[in-house]
Amino acid sequence: MKSVHDEIVINAPPERVWQILTDFAAFPRWNPFIREARGRLRPGARLLVRLKIVGPRPSSFRPTVRVVDPPHELRWLARTGRPGVFDVERSFRIVAEGDGGSRLIQHESCTGVLAPLLFAAGIGRPILRGYRAMNAVLKARAEGSVP
Repeated sequence: MKSVHDEIVINAPPERVWQILTDFAAFPRWNPFIREARGRLRPGARLLVRLKIVGPRPSSFRPTVRVVDPPHELRWLARTGRPGVFDVERSFRIVAEGDGGSRLIQHESCTGVLAPLLFAAGIGRPILRGYRAMNAVLKARAEGSVP
């Protein structure tokens, strides 16, 4: 298993962070990493997600929603090909901080026969950059410094 992980403390309540994180229609206006997301947020639903990882064109995939627990967790599973080829479980967890703020935790676990090869080729670095860019802008939006 290979993974990517990043987290950020946000001076806003979990409900505000959740609202921004799940407002898929607004992603093209502000999200530098997840350029588009469409679909219903309910377990078993399929989403359309376009990520800006490398190059000028976003990468598209159709994950299945696994967990929707407002305002605490959103998790999905994406597969390339059949199960066991390249499976990516991605989670967004929002943890309340004692001061009324939140901690947003993004985590991606990658398994399957292609995971070691893709990580050896360096795919983890641009994904982590994407996490960090998204987290920074989401923080600014939640804290009110960016509309």
